[in-house]
Amino acid sequence: MKIRFSKVTRFATLAALVALCTLAAGCGGNRGGARFFEYDSAVDDVNGKINLDRITFITPRIKAGLVEGRLSRDYIDQVVGKISEGDYTSFRISAYIIFDEYRVTLYKSELFEKTANPADKKDVKKIRGGLLEALALYESI
Repeated sequence: MKIRFSKVTRFATLAALVALCTLAAGCGGNRGGARFFEYDSAVDDVNGKINLDRITFITPRIKAGLVEGRLSRDYIDQVVGKISEGDYTSFRISAYIIFDEYRVTLYKSELFEKTANPADKKDVKKIRGGLLEALALYESI
């Protein structure tokens, strides 16, 4: 007795085999690729430790609301000046570093809204201090 398969059945079987081979080739552990985060202990596993020897570029960034720029003393002064003037409706400020494609947040403020919780002088001072600490950390790398 000879079994005959239709073209559709043969095509479906071939497609399933290709998918299985592709899946099997993509599975597994690190095969010599770059490891940007190395874990030496359980604490590092939670916090992450960046292997700077494998990083190709480092970019410091600051984001204020929807506006984004390079983390620098001049940009910090501009952002803090705008906040002091009350030139916003709502904002959250964050400072972060991009290591290749990995983003590491150094500072994040609370969300301020002009009518609900406007930033006072104490808040502005705290934001400036947090951003300057983030800049100092970037400069130490």
